[in-house]
Amino acid sequence: MSEPIHYTRDTDCVEQFQELMDTAVADRLRTTCAGVMMSGGLDSATVAASAQKIFARHAGLSGLRAYTEAFDSLIPHEERHYAGLVAEGIESPH
Repeated sequence: MSEPIHYTRDTDCVEQFQELMDTAVADRLRTTCAGVMMSGGLDSATVAASAQKIFARHAGLSGLRAYTEAFDSLIPHEERHYAGLVAEGIESPH
């Protein structure tokens, strides 16, 4: 078992997470475009933001598209609303 990592500043932990996330997402992006199934939660939003950042680093590509499956009358929920806010924030078509 590995020892816990202790950071001197809270921001160091956040920066390390962002670096690891970007590395993991970049390893899986092998084209100039990609799609993400965007829910209203944090997981898909974090992956989408990381992918968009990676595309932007490479010649200003904006090849990320977000997709959300919503059943407005069958199952009332706010997935569409929150996923739309994330897509707007990372400037991705949704």
